[in-house]
Amino acid sequence: MTTVELRLVEASERADFVAMLGDYLRELDAYELPWDPAPAPEDYARAFEDDPEGQLIEWMVAGGERAGFLISRVVPDWPEEHRSVGEVIECYVAPPFRRRGVGRAAVEAWLERQRADGVDLVEASVLSLNTPALAFWERMGFETRAVQTVRRP
Repeated sequence: MTTVELRLVEASERADFVAMLGDYLRELDAYELPWDPAPAPEDYARAFEDDPEGQLIEWMVAGGERAGFLISRVVPDWPEEHRSVGEVIECYVAPPFRRRGVGRAAVEAWLERQRADGVDLVEASVLSLNTPALAFWERMGFETRAVQTVRRP
């Protein structure tokens, strides 16, 4: 298995993160509904700035190189707020690092941290058309629990 370290994205690295986020969002746009495209990287980055305590933004570092990123948070499980849920908000492995175990190793490291922190349940959101991501999360042992629907009002 590939050794991957999860390391916080520092403020001085924010521009590098936004650049990689842009790559991710352009790729993700293929899985969005045509009338609801992915947001611009700058809008996404601004949302993170507005909620600095809500998300943990980490690099996936493999062989000393930034191989991708993982964005996660831990929230109360409403309405059972005594339980906590670890959520993977975004998970991206850059193309040169795919099929090398980087995503698996990063998620395993994240899961270990969730266990150590006493998190009760973990979730990962996936766009329904993103079959490669759905297959990845299933290989990681995740099961479909909910389907979210969307439309214009």
